[in-house]
Amino acid sequence: RSMRISNIIPICYGIPGLLAYCLVIYAMYGVRRVLNRSFIVIFVLTALINIATWINGWPSLRLQNEPLFFFVFEFFNDHPLISDVHNFLIAHFYFAQNVCVFLLTADRCVVIFSLTSNTLWWNKGYVHIALISHLVCLAVHLWAR
Repeated sequence: RSMRISNIIPICYGIPGLLAYCLVIYAMYGVRRVLNRSFIVIFVLTALINIATWINGWPSLRLQNEPLFFFVFEFFNDHPLISDVHNFLIAHFYFAQNVCVFLLTADRCVVIFSLTSNTLWWNKGYVHIALISHLVCLAVHLWAR
């Protein structure tokens, strides 16, 4: 049997999208170091979370109606811990994407305000703020389950 068109279309844009993310990350780190370090780090974190979201969500969102991939769901049924982790990560990555949007917005606001004020606190603390934001997101998600 062939794959459904509703699954082929996301593959056609998903795989090039993943490759484009890799190209952009390479360009940001290797070629163009003119952006703020905080923006690059937060963008790369966002890209990695988006990639992980797509890869982790693919089996549960797209392959569940493909007979060729039923073995994936049989594997998940035979290994409940892996299934639980997979299902947890589906929701958590979506929460983490929202945290990344918050961090990117905060970074851009700091850059705008840096024209009129001292933003040394952001340059020294953005990694800690990002880490704490993701840990709070994880804690809330674990608590809500």
